[in-house]
Amino acid sequence: MSQAAWGVVMAAGISLAIISAFWISLWVVSLIVRNSSIGDPLYPVSLAIVSGVFFGIGDGDPDRKLLILVLTLIWAVRLMLYIGWRNWGKEDPRYAQLRRHAESLGKNYAVYSLVHVFLLLGITTGFPISFPLFMGQIFPEPGALGALACIGVGFFVIGLFFESVADIQLARFKRDPANDNRIMHQGLWRYSRHPNYFGEVCVWIGMFLIASESPWGWIAVVSPLTLLWLLLGPLGIGLVERRMRKKRPEAFADYERRTSAFIPWFPKK
Repeated sequence: MSQAAWGVVMAAGISLAIISAFWISLWVVSLIVRNSSIGDPLYPVSLAIVSGVFFGIGDGDPDRKLLILVLTLIWAVRLMLYIGWRNWGKEDPRYAQLRRHAESLGKNYAVYSLVHVFLLLGITTGFPISFPLFMGQIFPEPGALGALACIGVGFFVIGLFFESVADIQLARFKRDPANDNRIMHQGLWRYSRHPNYFGEVCVWIGMFLIASESPWGWIAVVSPLTLLWLLLGPLGIGLVERRMRKKRPEAFADYERRTSAFIPWFPKK
């Protein structure tokens, strides 16, 4: 194995160890507070830690390392504050339902949540998404930011705009009692049924492009691909839309017919 390949393996191992330790620690805390949803707002913190560790130990170009760290912190702080505000003081109903499901099967929920919530979330989500954070910081070449990094920053800014504005618009919509049992179809939600998901994918496409200028950086494509698989699959858009069809079948059918599922586009007449 070449020295570069060995460096990638070592960096991936360090990232996996950080993320696994983080989620196991959160699992212990969740048992104490009896709230499995504490991992939702703290998920971005795990990636911020990975970015910070490699900023400290990586041999990469200082400008690229600083760019990756700053962008990661901006993304992580925004997402942590938003999800923390949304879930403050209560356990997300999805986890409460999962707890009841596990207990109805006679399973020990502590062990069940470790495997199905914390380790599963950390390994299948956090670890592959973290690849740009170390792939862009461990190699000293190239010695300067290039065109791909500039394009990557553009994707990041677009993505951050979409997910931030979409989250604010949806939060305002839900706060109005007049919107009970109605479908959000104003603002960015007029052009995409999931503009926040679109924005998140753009953020990580941008991070991948920044990392891809480094040797072996193309491996970081696993990050946006994993996110696309998670968000476009049955546990992402599929799960959200099944609930919407069940709660508001007629209104959602019309919204679904007129509005792009993911990539923003002009609504149909």
